[in-house]
Amino acid sequence: MNMDDVFRDLEKHGKTDVDHLVQWMKDSKLIDATKEQEMKARKLFMDAHDAHRVELNKFKEVIEKLAAEQKKTVEQLSKQLAAEGPRFVNAAMAGLAAFTEALKGMAEVFRNLEKEGKTNIDNLVKWMQDSKLIESTKEEQDRARAMFSAVADATRITMDEFKHVISQLAAGNAETVEDFSRQLADEGPCLMRAATQEMAEVFRDLEREGKTNIENLVKWMRDSKLIESTKEEQDRAKALFSAVADATRITVDEFKHVISQLAADNRDTVEHYSKQLADEGLRVKRATDEGIAAFKDALARK
Repeated sequence: MNMDDVFRDLEKHGKTDVDHLVQWMKDSKLIDATKEQEMKARKLFMDAHDAHRVELNKFKEVIEKLAAEQKKTVEQLSKQLAAEGPRFVNAAMAGLAAFTEALKGMAEVFRNLEKEGKTNIDNLVKWMQDSKLIESTKEEQDRARAMFSAVADATRITMDEFKHVISQLAAGNAETVEDFSRQLADEGPCLMRAATQEMAEVFRDLEREGKTNIENLVKWMRDSKLIESTKEEQDRAKALFSAVADATRITVDEFKHVISQLAADNRDTVEHYSKQLADEGLRVKRATDEGIAAFKDALARK
């Protein structure tokens, strides 16, 4: 198997992106495994027509440039690549499953944000920051924001547009899209846990006010757009509370169980529903606080 054969094998499996080709060069000892050397190698692919699907002729051109820089022959470097080829192809195939899993996890978190209308630049940059893809400095955040300059709608970024940004960021940091996707996916549960905690805090406020009966909770669900405002939908929601110990004083665990059932019935997630409940609860609380403040202010002026 020569270098061309290995390349075509990688091509069949969609593995001729810059990340994989630079890794092949590293594994074949054409370049050192330092960040500096990786960045230098990546620059050789700068004018590739498609960084996700580099053509064989472009790869050969890169190898020619590298051979000239190292004062070696193209044949020498090609032999090194060919010798490492079979092992690298096997590793790439094994990594495909891990990559798919990481991408799937990131996509799931993205879909939840999408449902909440939270795929604007601010939220996505914060997610990248919380996932340690970028530092929390203004300079780093501005650099990340600049990567979204080509998106069609900055308030509603698509999954494909976000993947492209992550790909650019990974390439710029000499990291892999797989590693960055995994970091984003790992941070996802923390984002979702925050929503569940916020919902629980709103519930505790209602509990202190003695307002955790079925009527109030179904109204909260309706106002949060978890259910429609029809009698049929509200009756269906009330039926989910049939197993509670006390219909006038429902506990947070009982309410979570109801939300879990509703989410399952509607093929949605508990995290998404918790976020909707939390957002509506906080909106009502702000409106109430503002109303009380206005009332006190009016009294003070009399």
